[in-house]
Amino acid sequence: MKRLLIFFVLVLLVVSSAGLNAAGGFPDIQPARVLQPLEEEFTVYWRSERERTERRPSGVEYNYDNTRLFPIMVRAGLEEEFLNFQSEVGGWVAISSNSGDYSETDLESLNFYGKVKLLDGVALSGGLSTGGTDEVRPYGNEGLDFWINLPAEIEVDTGSYLYAEAGYTFKGGDFENYPSLGVGYRTGEGSGNKRYLEVRGHGELYALESAGSNSFLEVEAGLQIALERGSYLLPSVGMGLDTGSPEYSLGLRYRVTSAGR
Repeated sequence: MKRLLIFFVLVLLVVSSAGLNAAGGFPDIQPARVLQPLEEEFTVYWRSERERTERRPSGVEYNYDNTRLFPIMVRAGLEEEFLNFQSEVGGWVAISSNSGDYSETDLESLNFYGKVKLLDGVALSGGLSTGGTDEVRPYGNEGLDFWINLPAEIEVDTGSYLYAEAGYTFKGGDFENYPSLGVGYRTGEGSGNKRYLEVRGHGELYALESAGSNSFLEVEAGLQIALERGSYLLPSVGMGLDTGSPEYSLGLRYRVTSAGR
C-alpha cells in the first residue's frame, strides 16, 4: 500500500511540474491488472478524432480529421509464469484514415506486447510496433518502434480506483521519441456497469524548430455497459487540451472477456 501511495505522489509531482502526457499509440491507459492464467479478452475499437492540428518546422499548420480502427485487440494470461512473475501477452492491429489537409488511409501498425505483475496494483509492460506506414497521421510507423509502460492503480473506495500510467516510446525513422503519462478514476461494482474519467497525453511526435507544440493532451469520459455475461459496450467522448490534440473525439469499444477489467 505504501509503495502505491508513493507512486501516485510521484505522478502528481510530475503532472504539476512538467505538464501531463499519456500513453502514445495505445488508444487508452492500460490496466494495471495482469490477466490470470488462461483468461482472455477480445476488443474491437472505433475512435473518431476531429480537428487535429500539426505544426511543421516551417510554422505551417495542417488541419485534419482522423478515424482510428482497431479491428482486433487481444489479451491473454499465460499459464506459466515468466521469471516467477504472473504475466500476460497480447497485441492489436491499428488502422488510420485521415481526411482534410492530410488524406490517407492505411495500416498504422501491428503491435505486440508482454506484461508482468510487479506488485498488487502495479505492472510493467513492454512491446513493439511494426508493419505500418509513415504516411498516416499522427501515429505513423517507420521501421520498428519500442515502448515501455508502468501502469498502477489503487482502490480508494469499494469499487472505485485511481489509476495511472507512465511510459516512453522509442520511434523509428524520422519520428521523435516521446514520454507518456496518464491518470484516471473509475467507479463501478464488480464486472457490471462502470464510469471513468481520465486525462492522458504524450510528447511531440515531430521535431519543431519554430515556436509551438504538437503535444497531445486529452480528457476523456466513458462508460462500461454490461451486456450479456462477459461482454461489454464502452462509449466515450473526449476533448483536446493541447495543440496537437483533436478538438473532440468519440469512441466505441465492444469487449468480450473472461476477466474483470
